[in-house]
Order: sequence, then C-alpha cells, then structure tokens
Amino acid sequence: MKYTTCVSIANQSPEAILLQIDEVLKSSKYVELRLDYLKSTDDVMYLLKKATPYMGNVICTLRPKREGGLYDGTESQRIQLLKTISEYKPYLLDVEYSTIAKTNLADDLLSDIMVSWHDFEGTPKLNTLIHQMNQMADYSNVVKIATFAKSTMDVAKVLALYAHAKTPSLVAFAMGNTGRYSRLCAMHMGSPFMYVYVGKAVAPGQYSLQDVRKIEEEGVL
Repeated sequence: MKYTTCVSIANQSPEAILLQIDEVLKSSKYVELRLDYLKSTDDVMYLLKKATPYMGNVICTLRPKREGGLYDGTESQRIQLLKTISEYKPYLLDVEYSTIAKTNLADDLLSDIMVSWHDFEGTPKLNTLIHQMNQMADYSNVVKIATFAKSTMDVAKVLALYAHAKTPSLVAFAMGNTGRYSRLCAMHMGSPFMYVYVGKAVAPGQYSLQDVRKIEEEGVL
C-alpha cells in the first residue's frame, strides 16, 4: 500500500522551513507547517509569502500552549492571525474545536479547515469520542481526533471511530508508543493522510517518513 503522508515541520527559522518544504514535497504529498514554533508574527508572515507556491499541499497549524503548542500570544491575536493565514489558501488550516466552537471564526476563514481535538492525558470512552466527533463534523468535513493511548483498548476505541464516522475525511489515531501502530492502521480504515516526521518527531509516536517508505517497500502492512 502507498501511504499518503504529511510531514510535520517545526522549526524556528523561516528560511530553514522553506528549504525543508521544497525537499520534503519531493517524496510526501503534504507538509504541515507548525507556525506556532516561529518566534514572531513577522516570521509567520514572511514564511507564508515565500511559501505561497506550495500552499496547495500545506496544512497550517498555529497551536496554542493550552493545546500542546507553542503560541503564547493572546487568543484574540491568534484568531486574527488564523484569519490572515486563511487568506493564503492552504490545503487545510488546522483549527482546534475549543476555538471554533466558542467563536464565529469558521465564518470568517477563507480556506478549508480541519477541526482538531487532542487528549494528551488519555482516551475517553468510545461513546464520548463519537459524540465529540459528531460535534466537530458540524464545522468541517475534515475532522482530526488524537488521544494518548495507555492500552490496546485505547487504540481500539480510537480506530472504532472510523466505523461511526459521518464526515468524509476522518483523521483519528492514538498518540504515544502504545498507539503508534494506529497511525498505520488508520490509513487502511480511511484516513486521508498520516503525519510523519523528517529529522525529529513533532508528536509522540510519529513514524519517520523513511520508516513509512520502508514499510511500503517491504509490503508488510
């Protein structure tokens, strides 16, 4: 099976990111730009302008600290920046459910969005996850749910979401070493892409792009 990948790029240097984008897109369909890793709004704007030719293959993420990211500005500043990012029409703009559900932001964005929800502490009951997924689907056709797996049962609960999905594009997987293989399984269950890394993992349990390509070559899954 050929896995559609999205390489997460998290770097403080806009110039270094631009070099990575050009190189990574030679072997990965998508890249995720973790814009919250940049030091300033000016750096974000510089990168967006320079990366405009690639935007059809870019997922932009501006994750706040409360959601495991690095952005430390005010929420109003972040929302305004999200609106600006959307003007560059990335393939997807990742917006947290906690943000989209409390504002009218979805109406103001000019790009397609992926509504995301993370639980870095554990994995709720399946009924809770299904309810969460259905609420998120009210805002976008692309929904991302990632929980931390402490057991194989946690992994099973997350993967079970694919049998209940009402949205065309569900990206659901379990984080951490225990849940690592769920990232591969999710692709067989309908996930449109899987997050991978080049160099250093951005999230717990990520496979490297090299690992995934080797799995493809071996034909083991």
